Amino acid sequence: MRNAVYVGQFGTVWKLRPGEWLDLCRAGAEGWAYDLSNYRELKHPPRWLVRDEEWRDCFWSPRADVLYVEPLDWGPDDFTEHLRDLSARPFGKP
Repeated sequence: MRNAVYVGQFGTVWKLRPGEWLDLCRAGAEGWAYDLSNYRELKHPPRWLVRDEEWRDCFWSPRADVLYVEPLDWGPDDFTEHLRDLSARPFGKP
């Protein structure tokens, strides 16, 4: 069950609750900039994250039960599409 979303940016990872992630996505879909400073920044990336060999500050998750995203370059359309994907497969459904 997904009970958290991990958001990466410039080699830093934040852990958000599903509701926090949805709020952030809604703001992004409406064209607002998002701010991760109010969320839980992890001191170290989770052990299960894999560092991209080509892009050292990027990671990816090999786990299907974990939602990990790097939305740095996302525009409003990207956030809208992601919200549609989440509504088709809500949290808690790997």
